[in-house]
Amino acid sequence: MPRSVKLLNATLLFGLVVALTACGATSTSGDLVGSVSSSTGSADKSTESSTTENVVRQGPDNLVEFAAKSVDVGGVEVVIQPDLISEAGAAFTVSLDTHSVELSMDPAAGARLEIGGIEWPVVNWDGDPVGGHHRSGILTFSAAGPVEGEITIEFDGFPGLVTATWQLGD
Repeated sequence: MPRSVKLLNATLLFGLVVALTACGATSTSGDLVGSVSSSTGSADKSTESSTTENVVRQGPDNLVEFAAKSVDVGGVEVVIQPDLISEAGAAFTVSLDTHSVELSMDPAAGARLEIGGIEWPVVNWDGDPVGGHHRSGILTFSAAGPVEGEITIEFDGFPGLVTATWQLGD
């Protein structure tokens, strides 16, 4: 499925989740300003790299698009692309590729998102089921605080911890 269709599906799903859980909330988007930071290496021998170094595009609602991060851990390449991060929640496209192990992990069960030091709860994984060597989908989170500071997403259930970080500007 093309990335634009997946992003549209994530946005629609995200809007539905927001509408069902808002209970009177009036804000559906937050302002994001910033750039991407990259790091490599860690104790679990995973490596992280960004496919682009800076913010790619600023959309009509002052939403900033961040570069995808690619993390290799234990023969599995995990590509994480922030699609939407706002005061209403967050959505990430996650792709898993390998030729050495079966992809039996549940991305939603092992995911943890922290923005500005506050953990945001997982809402849903809308993607390929368990199994195979190539999987992708959209992972959504409910907002739990302001959209500021550092964005860190982690996944366990892989041969090592998968971590990707982006920095929001002031």
